[in-house]
Amino acid sequence: MHFSTVAYSPRPVQILLSLGVMVLLYSLVGGVFYSLAIICQDASFGAYLQKSWLVVLGFPLVSAVFHAYAARKHEIRVVGVSKPMVAAEWAVRFLAREDMRVHSMLSGCFVLESTKKSNRLLRHWFGSELVYLKYFEDEVIVTGHQRFIDALDTKLRFGKVAFK
Repeated sequence: MHFSTVAYSPRPVQILLSLGVMVLLYSLVGGVFYSLAIICQDASFGAYLQKSWLVVLGFPLVSAVFHAYAARKHEIRVVGVSKPMVAAEWAVRFLAREDMRVHSMLSGCFVLESTKKSNRLLRHWFGSELVYLKYFEDEVIVTGHQRFIDALDTKLRFGKVAFK
């Protein structure tokens, strides 16, 4: 049995979705600050935009790229498994201890989701919180967020597993 881990590049749609959310949030915060400046009779809209364009566009762009790289998919491929169904069930039980639950199950594929509401919300927005576990005749492939793939990788590398 041997395994390998791969990190994928972030999808452009993830960057755009993150950018949209970040621009919206930073614009709302900027609007609150502009409203306070109007109340204090201290600003015109043009002068405000000259000083705050970096906050409204620059920070969200950097934040969106960071979020997209943090939310990108990772994959661990375990090859040379004699009983892949046993290995897949072991991985599902292990991920259940990591606050995951089975969302759907098809032949040869498990889809797991987080038990936490905030992570499920992010799954619906960005598609980054689902873990796909597929097994074939001599290999098991798990694709998902880095924290789950890293936990599986660490357990396979340093822990005791119930299959060979």
